[in-house]
Amino acid sequence: MNNEALFPVVLEEKYGYINCKGEIKIEPNYDNADEFIDGYAVVTKDGKKAMIDMEGNIVIDFKYDDLSYLCEGLCRAKKNYRMGYINIQGEEIIPFEYNDAYDFNDGLALVQHGGKLGYINTNGDAVIDFKYDYAQSFSEGLAAVAVDNRYGYINTKGEIEIPCKFIHAGDFSEGLAGVEVRNGYGYINKEAEMVIDPDYDFCDEFSNGYAVVERDGLFGMIDKEGELIIPIEYEDLDNISEELIPAMKNNKWGHINKNNEVVIPFAYAEAYGFECGISAVERKGKIGYIDKEDIYIWKPQK
Repeated sequence: MNNEALFPVVLEEKYGYINCKGEIKIEPNYDNADEFIDGYAVVTKDGKKAMIDMEGNIVIDFKYDDLSYLCEGLCRAKKNYRMGYINIQGEEIIPFEYNDAYDFNDGLALVQHGGKLGYINTNGDAVIDFKYDYAQSFSEGLAAVAVDNRYGYINTKGEIEIPCKFIHAGDFSEGLAGVEVRNGYGYINKEAEMVIDPDYDFCDEFSNGYAVVERDGLFGMIDKEGELIIPIEYEDLDNISEELIPAMKNNKWGHINKNNEVVIPFAYAEAYGFECGISAVERKGKIGYIDKEDIYIWKPQK
């Protein structure tokens, strides 16, 4: 458990941060505030985005129209309708010259230039040509791309690693990727073997050994052997975190465990994953935080 975690809250229409005891640690001074990831958070003031550390110090100033978290040493940023990359000191590393850009993974970033997608390295060099109409970021050494309206995977050299034969293809996670074939969605391994049968209308990425799957508009959860651990009976389902799973039934959210037992009743308009022993929940458009006993440590406030 990360007892140093901080969470965004709203007080008198301004955003700040509390710790997992519900104590304000960064005063509410912002128009919007995102979650902390790896010690940094993106905050907004007067329409511009900046980055702060966990002491509330501004490490990247308010001058960007969009700003992402640090990935492999660089932050994706938007300025004057163009995308580029800066470091944590706010120094421009890769010029703002792209129509669109994504975070770095496996040393490469997916960017759009001249209407086509390709990949650059952390020096800004184009290493995989701008030739794709559809492509995804790299994950575990492979990236999904489309050729002639069929999806497959390339490696970090731009070589086709898994032939483009799927109707759709998702990211690899924990060695498996969800793909769509004629019969539905299933999972392949990196040898392109279908290791979990295509029995689903959709399937999500694996996280902590489990993945959310959908059939006939309802959701359940499987393990990496393809065994259902949560029946396909929920209106929505999120990934497991701290042994609990956010789930929706009868249009209300709560939390269940891996035995499909209700731990926190279905009483919220929205419920999120647990971190530091607390979960964000929403009621009547207001966000609060509860512990695993369903007790508020921060009551909902608009």
